[in-house]
Amino acid sequence: MNMAIAKKIRKIKIKRRRDEIAQNGREALAAYRAGELKSYTAEEAIAELRSMMIE
Repeated sequence: MNMAIAKKIRKIKIKRRRDEIAQNGREALAAYRAGELKSYTAEEAIAELRSMMIE
């Protein structure tokens, strides 16, 4: 495959992934502002994640 084409495809994939991450962030922020998400301290978040891994 032509290296220029491969670079272009890679850049497109990276941009799509960045867009997806940004969209997830916007959705999470909207959910938080709507009161659908609880805020946690770092310690609470870590404890919750650990308990989810155990289950």
